[in-house]
Amino acid sequence: MSTSLVALYSDTNNARQAVEALVSGGFDRAQINIVANNIGDHATTHDGVIDNTVDAVPAGKGAGFGAVVGTVVSLGALLIPGIGPVIAAGPLLALLGVGAASGAITGGLTAALIKTGVTDEDANYYAEGIRRGGSLVSLVVEDAQVSGAEEILNRYNPVNVDEVANYYRESGYKGYNTDAEPYTAEEIALERERLLQLNQSGTMVTGSIRRRDIDTTGSIP
Repeated sequence: MSTSLVALYSDTNNARQAVEALVSGGFDRAQINIVANNIGDHATTHDGVIDNTVDAVPAGKGAGFGAVVGTVVSLGALLIPGIGPVIAAGPLLALLGVGAASGAITGGLTAALIKTGVTDEDANYYAEGIRRGGSLVSLVVEDAQVSGAEEILNRYNPVNVDEVANYYRESGYKGYNTDAEPYTAEEIALERERLLQLNQSGTMVTGSIRRRDIDTTGSIP
């Protein structure tokens, strides 16, 4: 039996540090999934189409992830309906059904997350979190590795999914909508500031890693 672990970070740098620590800790980089909102990071485009090759990922956020994940894992800039440009890496790319020529996904983000061991409900919260500027990090580990991976993921202040879900609902959230307009860079900055203020006030507690058992074939029992 293996275990799927998922963490959502409101701060991209925290997510990058978590990935770096996982790789340094000996976890298989080929099993680490990353989806990071890339709005405002000037992803490389050609005639309005995002280039999803590793070399096309721009300096800054994408390059930071690329230096950590390395060339053994494909890293690309993608367009996700309702979210906009993201940086993504890991097995999740194949589940998204990325179009090699366009850099646009042909499968749904929530469906892809569910296939990695995320519940239907959480998949929607994670997608909404990415839409609002967050970064998701997930991986599948063996039973003996669970506590070590959880310690690393929690070290970098992931959001508390239950509490942030309540916050979303209180602010009018009705469910993740692929037809919604992506957040602008200014809206994302305001959203991150709100979450930071809630964390500093003690209203919202950080530290929430989702754990779900999966069998050796990748199926959920």
